Amino acid sequence: MMVTSLSQSFLACSDCGTLVPTPLELQSSGDIAGEIAAAVGEFTSEHRAHDLVQLRRTDTEPLSEGAAWDPMVRVHLELTDGERVYIATASRPSVDDERVYTFRPCYLRVAAAAVDIADNDVRRGLDLEFFPHAVRPTKVEDFLGALHEAIGELATEDLEIAFVDAGDPEVSIARMPEQAVQRVLSASSKIFDAWEFALVERFLRENRQETGVLALRVRRNAVIVED
Repeated sequence: MMVTSLSQSFLACSDCGTLVPTPLELQSSGDIAGEIAAAVGEFTSEHRAHDLVQLRRTDTEPLSEGAAWDPMVRVHLELTDGERVYIATASRPSVDDERVYTFRPCYLRVAAAAVDIADNDVRRGLDLEFFPHAVRPTKVEDFLGALHEAIGELATEDLEIAFVDAGDPEVSIARMPEQAVQRVLSASSKIFDAWEFALVERFLRENRQETGVLALRVRRNAVIVED
């Protein structure tokens, strides 16, 4: 079933540590409803003598071990029965197989997120901004230092996340907020000559968006904690 990654609820067997998605929000969608009913019916029959419990997703974001586009990626979901928290792990034996779910008592702990920027992209972007002129490498490094100082003062919870990096699901992309731009401009006025500063200001304004070279990379540091 292609819908399993969207599931919000699961039927779990406490005796075997396995579970099956029961996405109630999708049960009215034609063929998908039939697939769901068949999978749940088979699971219920197989585990009819066991302790079955209904689990639902918590608000904690899933933890992926690789890129979202990889069909073989392992994904960890935090679930609860209302009293206890569990982690369900979804994986595939092969590309042709459906996801297999197992679960155990534990939870996801999200540490403080880290904000970074792609230094090499910034260097290349400045080179293009100044072309055909050149800017001293020491000034570029001072500019990068001002950038890192400015983003280091940002509260990650206040950043406006635009999208998740397709190659790394633990990294989200955000635009550089105005307060950071102002801090960098203030520092840049002391780094660059007047004609250089005009180019730097344009570079900041044109590249602060989530698709620009000054986009912020917000990495969520999540770990599985055993209960």
